[in-house]
Amino acid sequence: MKENLLESAKKLNQPPLEYSKEFNQKKDKLASELSRRMSSREDIEKLVGKGNIEMMEDNSRNLSRFMGSLFLSYNPEVFVETMLWIFKSYRAHGFQLAFWAANVDTYAEIMKEELSPEAYKYLYPFFEWIIVNIPIFSKLTDK
Repeated sequence: MKENLLESAKKLNQPPLEYSKEFNQKKDKLASELSRRMSSREDIEKLVGKGNIEMMEDNSRNLSRFMGSLFLSYNPEVFVETMLWIFKSYRAHGFQLAFWAANVDTYAEIMKEELSPEAYKYLYPFFEWIIVNIPIFSKLTDK
């Protein structure tokens, strides 16, 4: 299963530098808006666990920083290993699987609003890859 993840991650292409830079210029704003939108959800405590809102906000900032660096120097192995670590670590703190679908989908919506259509076109496949692979991340981190 992990090998399949890596093979699918290798099919993603490093975005052109101009769009990676555009993302990095806006990553703090994207993270802030993600935290705001996720915090306003009525079900947020069910998604992240009691008392984990601050951890969720840290996750928003870390996600932006990680993706920003990934876009500048794409490494499929680092992408896969980091996603698995994130799932294992955050689930151990009470985050539910449904959190990631909601979180990454919300992030993609914000990107579509804040980034140029060209940047979104090149960057969205990375977020789509995360969403599509949530069940695999879950199975691999259940062990």
